[in-house]
Order: sequence, then structure tokens, then C-alpha cells
Amino acid sequence: MIFRLVYDKTTKIMKNAPGVETRVPGFGNTDTIEHLDTDNLVKYFAPMVDALVSWGYERGVTVRAAPYDFRYGPGKYLPSPRKLPPQHTHTHPPRAVKAVCLSPTEKIFAEYLKRHFLLS
Repeated sequence: MIFRLVYDKTTKIMKNAPGVETRVPGFGNTDTIEHLDTDNLVKYFAPMVDALVSWGYERGVTVRAAPYDFRYGPGKYLPSPRKLPPQHTHTHPPRAVKAVCLSPTEKIFAEYLKRHFLLS
């Protein structure tokens, strides 16, 4: 089955095909990206998250995940940084932001950064 999007020329918005719903569970938390299965048998990002936690980062606080449907581009699930609660954008003490992206998301994330930080 191919999951397609439908482009609305009037609103210029991509939408799911009729009868399809996109859900992105766990936005901001790491539990939905650490393993590929619900039994936690197949590690995905778990080793990386575990390493970050061992360096002093905290799951859900300073280590966050932003899973989303890459077909939508940067606007659908990635909110403007100005709309994020303060705990998403500031840590104490301040730390550099580290982003890990998988293809094809690296281009989408780069566009997101360009739109919100380089052009604003």
C-alpha cells in the first residue's frame, strides 16, 4: 500500500488521502524512537540516547525527539521555535543544540533551521 498525500491547490496544504490519519506519538519524548518494536528488542536510537544520558542529559528534558511524517515537509509537525514552551528552548546551564537526522529528514531540518533562525 502506498500512502499518498493530496495537495489542495486552494489552501496550498498537503493532506492525507481520504480515510488516512497520520499520528505522531511521543513528540518531545525519546521512548518512541529508542526501539523499533514495542517489546524493546530491537534498539534503534537507544544506544545514542543512553550515551547522552550518561553525559548528563535527561530524557524528555534535554534529550528530546521530534518524530514526524517527512512527507509533509518542515511545516506540519515542526512548530516555530517561538511557539515552543521555554523548557524546549532553554536549559540551565545553557548547552549547544545537537541534532541527529536521518535521510531524508536532514534536508527538511536544514530548511527548518534556515527559516526560523537564519532568516528571522
